[in-house]
Amino acid sequence: MKLKKLLAGILGIYTFSIFIPLQANAETENDRYVEDTDFPYIAYHILSDHVEVTQNPKIEEIKNNIIKGEDYRLPGVCGYFDKNGNFIWYDDIPSEYEEIVEKAKDANNKLNEIAENIKVTDIEIKSSIDNIPVTIISDYCFRNNEKISSVILPDSIAVIGSGAFDSCSSLSSVTIKNPDCNISDNSAADYAICNKKEPKTKKVGKFTYGWLAPIYNGIIYGYENSTAQAYAEKYGYRFEVIKAEQTKSELSFGDLNGDSAINAVDASIILSSYARYATSNDKPSAEELSAGDIDKNGTIDSVDASIVLSYYAYVSTNSEPQNLTDYIANS
Repeated sequence: MKLKKLLAGILGIYTFSIFIPLQANAETENDRYVEDTDFPYIAYHILSDHVEVTQNPKIEEIKNNIIKGEDYRLPGVCGYFDKNGNFIWYDDIPSEYEEIVEKAKDANNKLNEIAENIKVTDIEIKSSIDNIPVTIISDYCFRNNEKISSVILPDSIAVIGSGAFDSCSSLSSVTIKNPDCNISDNSAADYAICNKKEPKTKKVGKFTYGWLAPIYNGIIYGYENSTAQAYAEKYGYRFEVIKAEQTKSELSFGDLNGDSAINAVDASIILSSYARYATSNDKPSAEELSAGDIDKNGTIDSVDASIVLSYYAYVSTNSEPQNLTDYIANS
């Protein structure tokens, strides 16, 4: 096939661009944020070759203004603490404190208003923004969020950062569709998933060691022998294998995530599947083969990912593109 020669270097380039920059947050000319309208605590940070789910910068700014105001909670000068420990501001405060204190008050009101207006607490992370794959849940993205009750992470997510869902008290369900997702587990204080943390101690010889142990009362859903299962088992969390209704059921030729588009996300899924099949006894299902075996050689491999990437580039530059089948036949 002519495509194999034409695209010989694409896979290596794509693999480099997908996986190497995941650790970098450097700003680029394409650097921008898209707020999640249903759950404005988070935003999609769009970089040149991937998207990261982060805390919404607007929310961070509001919280920073509240924190700055806390430095001016001076009993007897700016206000007083009531019997419940809440600080009550005086109506009249010294002029030198006024601007920062007013910003803190406004910020607190804005944060409360945002919280009251959130109606959606079951979150499904998007697999792509503007055809750029969403690949990372950033460090501390949802930490201490009391609103989120469940989250579904698409198979495009390659990394769940440190403390991403740490101390989310209402979180009861986490679905991780990428069986090879890198779930951060390098800290004894910040956990990728937990409802709360409790202090624990252990005596070894003359020494007593202390740490914060994670508590999670919900369920982690994932695939058998996946990193999600390994993470759940390590901490004694309840794990269940993903059920059919939790996955995208309507896959089509080249469209591996069922979003009615063929793009870099589908190529990423093919590469992830290829790696899984190459290192385990797993075999692609008939549905997966039908959607992902692009060159019809009976397997899902790197060549299939290369063809999908080539087709994606072709579609992006043609106003009336051929479908994938015709594109391959005419290449």
